[in-house]
Amino acid sequence: MDDVSQILGVPISGHATVGSSSVDAESFGLLVKECLGIPQEVLDEQFTSNKLSNEWLKGYFSKKIDDSTAAEVEYAVKGYLLFMFGCLLFVDKTGTHISVAYLRLLMDYKEIKNYAWGAGILAYMFGALREASRAKVYQITCFVHLLEVSKCLH
Repeated sequence: MDDVSQILGVPISGHATVGSSSVDAESFGLLVKECLGIPQEVLDEQFTSNKLSNEWLKGYFSKKIDDSTAAEVEYAVKGYLLFMFGCLLFVDKTGTHISVAYLRLLMDYKEIKNYAWGAGILAYMFGALREASRAKVYQITCFVHLLEVSKCLH
């Protein structure tokens, strides 16, 4: 686990990064609206499931934040973190979407640094390796670069 901390620069001790991975439709809208500041009318137009498109996240939060309020900057940081989760750290089999369940971990902006992100990433990777080792499974969905770098270090 120390390798994860050294390679990624994330904490390995702190609050647990586990929780329910499912989000019902009502909670989805509320969670996205509260955590990312996305207006309800945009949500109604864009989403039909409990996942957000990585490309949509990138496009929505890629605007300049020079003249933004503190709240808008906070929403953009959370959007960027969720984008990084979906593209790099907690990749699902689609490779294009991220569950909004991760937003629960980003709700309290000041607490984000107190989570054991390294332990969560490692646990996610072990789950993906377990899944990939099953018969008739031909892909792995995790941060495989961590596995490669860790192997090179030892």
